[in-house]
Amino acid sequence: MSQEFITINTTEPTAIKIKVEPYSLVEEENSILYEKIPSFNFDSGVDVKEVSDRLKETLKVHRAYGIAAPQCGLQYRIIVIGAEEEYMTMINPEIVSMSEECVVLEEGCLSLDRKSTRLNSSHTD
Repeated sequence: MSQEFITINTTEPTAIKIKVEPYSLVEEENSILYEKIPSFNFDSGVDVKEVSDRLKETLKVHRAYGIAAPQCGLQYRIIVIGAEEEYMTMINPEIVSMSEECVVLEEGCLSLDRKSTRLNSSHTD
């Protein structure tokens, strides 16, 4: 029985692209969208990186700028915001301060299909 060996040049970086499956979005009527979601439990065994990667992929598919795990039917307090290749995952986010100054923005929601509204949003520096 002969053996074959493959030599890999380890001095050159190799990019392996792994296909990440996006989540499906829940419908507006789904009660999870209206629940207070408990803090994410890091001891739960849930792979946070996988959840984050799939949320990012869901954003890309829907050409959105932000998504929360409950919009995909997940009872995790995890959100992902960003665009292109600049994303930020927040786990158990909390608003700790707000400016008195407000900015009016047009906001849409992936879970509320084709609905958008103008919101007063606290100004950030």
